[in-house]
Amino acid sequence: MRDRLAREKYSPTLTLLSVSSGSSQNLTLWCEKPQDCDRKTGNVPAGTIVDGTVTQPNILNFYLVSQQCHTGTARPTHYTCLHDDNYTDPSLRAEELQQIVWCLCHLSARCTRTTSRPAPLVYAEALARRVDCYLEANQDARTVEAANALLQEDGLTDKLQGVNFFL
Repeated sequence: MRDRLAREKYSPTLTLLSVSSGSSQNLTLWCEKPQDCDRKTGNVPAGTIVDGTVTQPNILNFYLVSQQCHTGTARPTHYTCLHDDNYTDPSLRAEELQQIVWCLCHLSARCTRTTSRPAPLVYAEALARRVDCYLEANQDARTVEAANALLQEDGLTDKLQGVNFFL
């Protein structure tokens, strides 16, 4: 990715996070004090972050329950920082990353509530599924360059330029 950006004379600082949620997580969080829990479900409140005790001490990682769960058990999403060019102070880095992730969970155009994963991730997954549908008929598009050429050839790029078709 860095090579591609360097060729285009664009060098942003990057922070890469791995996001793991759903069935891949077997962690359930409970409140220490019953009065802190949701009265109906007994879940931890939305916005609960755990960045100690059950996390790996040598890398930046944390669990976030960003959504309010109305039925069942709220499942936390696990975030692991794989690469970071932006922060030098580890304590500031953790706090700011958690705040950014929490805010991104509020940006979904599909839902009026907080989602369990950041909206850009959900949109990227939807876009990848849609592109896969476009390219499924043509098995020759096995590389990024071939896929881009196919999209340019069919004119799909122009039709979809600037349109949030994946919402």
